[in-house]
Amino acid sequence: MGLWTDISVRILNVPQLQEIRKLELGGEVIPRSLLFNSFIEDTYLLIGLGDGHMISFNYDQSSGELSNKKYLLELLLYYYIPFK
Repeated sequence: MGLWTDISVRILNVPQLQEIRKLELGGEVIPRSLLFNSFIEDTYLLIGLGDGHMISFNYDQSSGELSNKKYLLELLLYYYIPFK
């Protein structure tokens, strides 16, 4: 869940909605979209920000730990394909 009031992301356990992890993003740009996805053997948390940037983290499902923070705007620009 992305919060606009304190510019943070919270990972909740469903259906109890118990908070597992709170991530302070800092800055002034709000989180707009969140996605957990598995690529090969790793799980990632992808966070889309209001200014078009994206942040990714490796996510350990057993511990709830986030690691390996990366900003992905540069990578996304190379793979942009316009609609016709």
